[in-house]
Amino acid sequence: MKFLSLFLGFFLFLSVGTLQAEQRNEAQDTQVSEQQKSWKDLSKAERKAFKKNMRKSIKELKAGKKTNDADAGLYILAILLPPLAVYLYEGVITDNFWIDLVLTLLFWLPGAVYAILVLSDTI
Repeated sequence: MKFLSLFLGFFLFLSVGTLQAEQRNEAQDTQVSEQQKSWKDLSKAERKAFKKNMRKSIKELKAGKKTNDADAGLYILAILLPPLAVYLYEGVITDNFWIDLVLTLLFWLPGAVYAILVLSDTI
């Protein structure tokens, strides 16, 4: 009996999620059709300027994603080898590197926490 009630609950959960997704898709479709109508009302020069601005925005977003991927790698390295992450982040051996090295040698966890704080520019 428990299995049946779990199965029915799971089925109900999936059906509600599907219904909500369909409602969101309908709202997005109406929004797209409104945007298409407004696009047709623009002059040729306005369309060209809009496309240029969109290309510029896309390039900026792509450039921002590259730095975020590098930051994610540094955070993983901060957990595994905290002093190395601090060194790679700052580019030279600084006081933060030496503090992190001592904390890591005393006990690994304070070194990892300190490295994460240095990477997030809190310290």
